[in-house]
Amino acid sequence: MRRRTLAVISLAVGSLGVVVVSASPASAALCAKWDPPVQGVVGSVASISFRTYVPISTDGDAYTLEPRAFPDYPFKVHAISPQGATSMIEMAPGAEDDRRWLGDLTPDHEGPWTLTIVNLQGGDALCYGDAILMVERGPRSRTPTFAVLGFFAILGGVAGYSSMRRRRSRLGAGAP
Repeated sequence: MRRRTLAVISLAVGSLGVVVVSASPASAALCAKWDPPVQGVVGSVASISFRTYVPISTDGDAYTLEPRAFPDYPFKVHAISPQGATSMIEMAPGAEDDRRWLGDLTPDHEGPWTLTIVNLQGGDALCYGDAILMVERGPRSRTPTFAVLGFFAILGGVAGYSSMRRRRSRLGAGAP
């Protein structure tokens, strides 16, 4: 009985040790780092990207990141709007560099959007972190201003032409 209890305790401690070791970034399967996102504009496409790495143990708990491609990994990427709405972003490996994953987002609200790789959330901060895409309201369209100016220019031209015709007709009517 005592051996059996000892075996169960050893198994439990061994499992706990595996969990603790597995949580270290040096034993993680992959890491990802976001490329610095450009500022987005409401209603325009914002290109986003990240690169993939493998953590390589250097000394005890220390590690370094080595670029590595994961072309078949099913990354799940979400963009969370300032209002809390979640949008899924389709990502694909780049044609020129399969360590770089690319996707597009068309934000519909201004403010900070949080970019998240759902499969990697909760990992080591040095191995992965969310990114912020700042989205601003686009430049105001000048079309209405130009339309109003154009309307008044045409109206002024018509009024000037009508005034000239009336003058000419008065001058022509008074001549013998």
